[in-house]
Amino acid sequence: MPVAPSIDDLMTANPPEPVVPVIRLMVVCNELVLGLPAPRTGVIDLADTRWSIEEPLTDVYIPQGMEGEFGVEELHVLAIVSGGLGEFDVQVQIFHQQLNEDGNIEERSSFRSRQVPIEFEAANRNMSQILDFHMKSVPFVDPGQYEFRLMAGKVPCVADGPTILRVLTNGDLMGEVKS
Repeated sequence: MPVAPSIDDLMTANPPEPVVPVIRLMVVCNELVLGLPAPRTGVIDLADTRWSIEEPLTDVYIPQGMEGEFGVEELHVLAIVSGGLGEFDVQVQIFHQQLNEDGNIEERSSFRSRQVPIEFEAANRNMSQILDFHMKSVPFVDPGQYEFRLMAGKVPCVADGPTILRVLTNGDLMGEVKS
């Protein structure tokens, strides 16, 4: 009696096309901590691993009187992804968006994080993966709106909506990052 091939044998013989992961959550924050060393703004508990999100960010204020390029020493982006199939090098890419003279939105890439390799196998493609992108010396060339996109190579991962950080000129005197 012939033996039926295993799923692994079938997948190896006929590898499926890659499927870009789906973003389940993406948050820009000051700090992302594994564990609970202090009271935190939010806590995510997946597979008995606790991640604390310190100061989720929506706005960054440029100090008054500052001229030229403005930047933030460091930011974290937490991304929880699932539903992919295959191997990917993912990274966060930041796009500066502003209106041009015609009233249309123009965007340009202003920063990229390091790449993180991830893999989704067919048997566990719906399992979530938690990614921490720790970015240092993040420049913000001009005030405006900056969209954070999770990219799998040159393809954006599927998201319900954009992850936006606004850079404002009417900041406080100290130029602190605000949440």
